[in-house]
Amino acid sequence: MTIKTLSPVFIFLAAMVLVKKNLLQYVIGLEPALAEYSGAIVHNSAVVLLSLGCIYRYRLTRLAGLGAATVRDVHLLLYPLGAIALLGTANLDAIRSAETPLLWVFLVAMLCVGLAEEFALRGFVQGYLLAQTRSKGAVFVAAFLFAILHFLNLLREPDNLENILKQVLIAFSLGLYFGALLLRTGNLLLVSLLHGLIDFVFGIHQIVPKPESVTAPDDAGGSTFSLLYVLVLVPLLSGIYLLREVSIPDTPEARNT
Repeated sequence: MTIKTLSPVFIFLAAMVLVKKNLLQYVIGLEPALAEYSGAIVHNSAVVLLSLGCIYRYRLTRLAGLGAATVRDVHLLLYPLGAIALLGTANLDAIRSAETPLLWVFLVAMLCVGLAEEFALRGFVQGYLLAQTRSKGAVFVAAFLFAILHFLNLLREPDNLENILKQVLIAFSLGLYFGALLLRTGNLLLVSLLHGLIDFVFGIHQIVPKPESVTAPDDAGGSTFSLLYVLVLVPLLSGIYLLREVSIPDTPEARNT
């Protein structure tokens, strides 16, 4: 891939970072948590619009998974739906204990995160690279860029490098899985909603008040390692397996980008 080929991708990522800002963080009358997630809805909606503009500008609708209303290989949805059901059941108490207004705002915010990240990284970046290279390596490149973007969290949490490195690993693994799932199902909106629901059930503890005194169990380190092992290896191997059966559509719309 040449610099000329990749330049629209880097320009797009820079623009995406610039609009990714909690615009309602200081709105009068909103509590900090409501302001944060309301702001997330606004800036992720902006990312979706920016992504759609780029997808149509470069004629990538089919490669981006926006060219057909049908879903291919529906059976592949059993795994992510099962993961959502299991995580939701495990965190049911947390969901019930969350304040109702904040719970709904958080749900919408996570769905918007799923839409923004999938439309941007899988819809535009992966679709653009597929159009230019006709190679499955585009899925890995998009997943890598998705993971690297998580280093921006260091600006907000400069002393949290270890956890952010874990986020980067998980982001790469999930990015690869969602990229492969998009090519197999051919439906970007569906993959985006699955992504958002996973973010919701996995992150629900962010809005639940924590007990004032909690003693960490002795095996907390081992449990964290096991969870990281599952979150990284399972989607990574699943994504690689799904890519084996992927055929990149030869679309006329992608030839003159």
